Amino acid sequence: MNQEIKINKDFFERLCALQCNTREICGACNCSEEQLRIWCRKTYNADYNDVYRVKATKGKISLRNLQFKLAEKSPTMAIYLGKIYLGQDDKKGGKE
Repeated sequence: MNQEIKINKDFFERLCALQCNTREICGACNCSEEQLRIWCRKTYNADYNDVYRVKATKGKISLRNLQFKLAEKSPTMAIYLGKIYLGQDDKKGGKE
């Protein structure tokens, strides 16, 4: 089962950006994990894990961008992002 396979590079990169796992990518590309790893080595001259890490980053950036846009209209999202990125919390200020 080590035969040459054809995977659409753009399709593969979209799957990575969507944070699909290896099993899902293999299912969508109709190949084994070994075939996928060989294809990545030939196509990108890099290990599958390294390629995935780089290509998945685009999806994370896109998701973060959507979260920030949502925060413009959603107080809940704005509060969440404030806690995550600005270290804000729900503690009341002032003296007790």
